[in-house]
Amino acid sequence: METTSTRRGALAMIATAPIASLPALAVLSASQKALAAGLSPNMRALFDRYRAIDRDLDHWLETVHAPACHKALAEIEAISHHRTVNRFRNVNGDPTYLTTSDEPAVATARRALKGVVFIESNPDADYRETVRELVDTADRRKAEAQRIHHELNIDTVCEREDALGDQHYADLFAVMKTPARSMADLLTKLEFVEETDRWQAASDDILADVGRLSGRA
Repeated sequence: METTSTRRGALAMIATAPIASLPALAVLSASQKALAAGLSPNMRALFDRYRAIDRDLDHWLETVHAPACHKALAEIEAISHHRTVNRFRNVNGDPTYLTTSDEPAVATARRALKGVVFIESNPDADYRETVRELVDTADRRKAEAQRIHHELNIDTVCEREDALGDQHYADLFAVMKTPARSMADLLTKLEFVEETDRWQAASDDILADVGRLSGRA
């Protein structure tokens, strides 16, 4: 609701601005007007820089990040789980095996080996041998997952994604925060925030541009 009101407010201010400063607004589309009047050099440079980083980020995600992460996930999920050879009797006296696929059981086993938890009804030796076996095999699976992670350079891939993402965010907001110097700048910014769905973040900047360029500031 707030975003819609902001958009309507900006468009209403444009619609009621002095005719001399807003020629042919009802006839041309925003992109046509920007093309006809020409963006200011500074705004054009900001748009070009954003478009470039947007393409770079999409390309990186599609051709490097997604394939690497999908491959790592598939290989890690393919690591076989292990059911303990050792067993202990539970509180009902039933023989109990443990498996690495049961993450809560692995977490409890780790705590048991540290002496944090203890099940009084379990024979000490049987229970400890079982949880020790479970933790040992879980550690081997973890080491194998880390090997895959390292072999596929997942940390490097993610660091590059973070760097591109940070630059993408900075260039996006540079467009929104830079004051429009002409109606071409403003109308192209309006298209831009609509395209990127950033009305809420850009509302104050857009309204300031509208007010200044329409003589209401």
